[in-house]
Amino acid sequence: MQRAVFKRLPITHCALSLLPFDDPVCSQDDGIIFDLAHIIPYLKKHGVNPVTGKKMTAKELIHLKFDKSSDGSFRCPVTFRIFTPTSHIVAIRQTGNVYSYEAVEELNLKRGHLKDLLNDEPFQRKDIIVLQDPTHLEKFNIEQFHHIKLDLKTKAEIEAENKALSDPRFNIRRMNNETKEVLEKLAKEYVPPRSEELVEEAADELNAAHYSQGRVAAGLTSTTMEPITKQKAAVLDADTVKYSRVKKNGYVRLVTNYGSLNIELYCKETPRACENFIRHCSSGYYNNSKFHRIIRNFMMQGGDPTGTGKGGDSIWGRPFKDEIVRSLSHDQRGVLSMANQGNDTNKSQFSFSNVCILLRKACFLFSFITFRSCKYLDGKHTVFGRVVGGTDTLQAIEKVETDETSRPLVCFSSFLHRNLQLCSVRSSVLLFFMRFLQLCNAENAY
Repeated sequence: MQRAVFKRLPITHCALSLLPFDDPVCSQDDGIIFDLAHIIPYLKKHGVNPVTGKKMTAKELIHLKFDKSSDGSFRCPVTFRIFTPTSHIVAIRQTGNVYSYEAVEELNLKRGHLKDLLNDEPFQRKDIIVLQDPTHLEKFNIEQFHHIKLDLKTKAEIEAENKALSDPRFNIRRMNNETKEVLEKLAKEYVPPRSEELVEEAADELNAAHYSQGRVAAGLTSTTMEPITKQKAAVLDADTVKYSRVKKNGYVRLVTNYGSLNIELYCKETPRACENFIRHCSSGYYNNSKFHRIIRNFMMQGGDPTGTGKGGDSIWGRPFKDEIVRSLSHDQRGVLSMANQGNDTNKSQFSFSNVCILLRKACFLFSFITFRSCKYLDGKHTVFGRVVGGTDTLQAIEKVETDETSRPLVCFSSFLHRNLQLCSVRSSVLLFFMRFLQLCNAENAY
């Protein structure tokens, strides 16, 4: 169970109004300090100690006499030491004079001289009232005050106080007419900003980590953290939980104008790259895109919907981290890898070793397919699959002519394809008629 927050009240403040006191008095039993102007009306109305909740009357209050230094700080009138939050402070019941405990102990208790150090008025040990003991500060915890825990104000008083506090003129004592008009206009037009509270996700049997959030240690070692006494398991993100349950490889067929390529994806080893690739394929993101870069005996690259090699993006809308697996290497023909611009800049482009298919998106999220072993790419590009079918297609693509920038010179066009078909049909028909005429001429000759 989390303990209550400790909010300390300075000894110079009234325990009822929580403001600096002007006319200090204290209770006889526990030495709690109040301001006379605030405690008297409270006792008349409720008749209890506002801190402890015990019955108390105004007759039980003792007027306190604090000595001050030249700068107005409270101090001991004998040792002249300034009172601090760690000072041990006492008062004498009969006189109300306030001293440091060290002065009373050395000059009164140890010497057996039980007379007030300022006016020699006799007192007994039981007449020494402890106002502040640095080893027992419970009575200064505002959160435990009776009038704070059980707010004794009426509903009307609370509403009136809240209304006054919400008024921007609450802390302004005087104002001219111009200022008053400006504040009234501001009160009508001002719209307070909305504060959105972050809802902490609770750990369950699926997303609970085997390690804690670390808040207990932070609350113990840091003064700025809230003390926590209960350990809570850290919450794993949704991707971590999802990818931990992936055990099988995936398979995708890429259909090109040169044939089909069957690809096996290493979903267990490289889940992010595979999910990005599969979801792009299923959504039609790669439909009608080109392999914009083909280098014979090296790779082919694609994945850029713009066909320029400068476009494309991941399914998350941002680059994702590399997934380098040492057991996966660019050690053969047909290896499928992510193209990138550097560490953790993966997007949509991919490539194949010895046939590099690069599917790109913005920020160079491309992939490529190798045409041969390229082990020098290991550790730089994420290997997430390989070609398992369509080697003839791979060879055909590798033989495509390219320009000086490795861009293919032959691009498939459905319109051009249909025109070629029509030309072929026309040629066939023309040859048929020519043959027919030749036969007719031969018969006429006979």
